[in-house]
Amino acid sequence: TYIPHLSAKGYKAEGLASWYGDDFHGRTTANGETYDMYAMTAAHRTLPMGTMVEVTERVTGNKVIVRINDRGPFADPDMRIIDLSYTAATELGIATKGITRVELRTIDDVNVEPVTASEIVATTAAPETYAVVAETVRAEPEIEETMISETATTQYGYFVQVGSFTEPERAESILESLRRSGYSESRMEEVSVNGAKYLRVQAGSFSSLIAAEEAVNDLGTEFPDTFIIAE
Repeated sequence: TYIPHLSAKGYKAEGLASWYGDDFHGRTTANGETYDMYAMTAAHRTLPMGTMVEVTERVTGNKVIVRINDRGPFADPDMRIIDLSYTAATELGIATKGITRVELRTIDDVNVEPVTASEIVATTAAPETYAVVAETVRAEPEIEETMISETATTQYGYFVQVGSFTEPERAESILESLRRSGYSESRMEEVSVNGAKYLRVQAGSFSSLIAAEEAVNDLGTEFPDTFIIAE
C-alpha cells in the first residue's frame, strides 16, 4: 500500500530506474493524461503529480529531468523507485539496458500541483511489468488540473477509482452500475487536465482501508486499473 507525499520538497532517493514504452503508449495515466512515450515524464509511487524530478545515472553521471504524471513501478517495489518514459530512457542513454541504478532529487523551485484528496492514492495493484529507463533534461510544461464538479461525496473515508473516461455516457453507465451493485455512495469527479475534461468514476465509500482493498479485489476483474483513494 502506498500513500503519496503531500509535499515533494527535499526528496532524495537512490535505487533502480525502469522504463515503459510502446505497450502503454496512449493509455490513461493515473492523473488522467494520455501516456506519451515520447514525452519527458515518469511514474512514481508516492511523489505528488506534477513533481519535477532530476534523475542521475550513477555510473555515467548523465542527468535528465522528468515530470511525474503516473503511479508505479509496482514490479520489484523494494528495488525499483521510478519508471521513466521511453524518450527519457533514450536521452539518458539507458534504453537498451532495461534497468539501471539512479539517484532521484526533486526540483524545489518549480510549481508542483497541489495534492488533493483525489490524489492521495494508496494502491495494492500489481500491474504489468515494466522495462527500465531514465532520460535527459527537458522540462514539460506544467499541467493544470482543476476540480470542476463532484457528486455523492463523504467527509472522510476511502474510495476506489475504477477508471477515468472522456465519454459522459460511459462514465454515467459505470457509475450507475456501481451503485446498483451496492456501492451506494459511488461518485464521479470531473477534472480538467490541460483543458481536456475527464470523468473519474470512484466506487465507495469505505470506512477502512481493509474494506477498500476488498473492493479492489472484487472490482479488479472488470476494472484492472483500480486504485484506492484516501480522504
